[in-house]
Amino acid sequence: MSVAADSHGAGRKQGRGRGLLWASAGLFVWVSCLVLLYAGLSIACRTGSAVAIGEPVWRGLLVATWAAHALLIAWLAMSVLRSKRAERAPATPAIDTIEARDAGPRADHDAGFVSRLALLLNGVALLATLWIGFPVLVLPLCL
Repeated sequence: MSVAADSHGAGRKQGRGRGLLWASAGLFVWVSCLVLLYAGLSIACRTGSAVAIGEPVWRGLLVATWAAHALLIAWLAMSVLRSKRAERAPATPAIDTIEARDAGPRADHDAGFVSRLALLLNGVALLATLWIGFPVLVLPLCL
């Protein structure tokens, strides 16, 4: 029996896993930003290309990388916020089925928790991304 054909609530586990992946997506983007910023900075300084190409060019590339990651995390947070607002909107009357009775208020509570967790983690990831990018703006690339 597949997960989709399971009428005893096992399909909800798949939805929770996807929700948790969505909740941690901002942190994955933050890690990507951290690696790309400091790898790029290290490559620029180690190879001497920060001097050869010019520091403003490298700084521009690093700032563009930083801004793209920050915008992606902000988009993730806004998507979670929109879906959270959509959950609060009055729904159409539910059809009385076994799946609907099995889901009940517990599924609504779980979905609310995951959406609040996603919003919190994406907010933390956005703040962390902004924090790690400020040295690129204010410090010389190669000390």
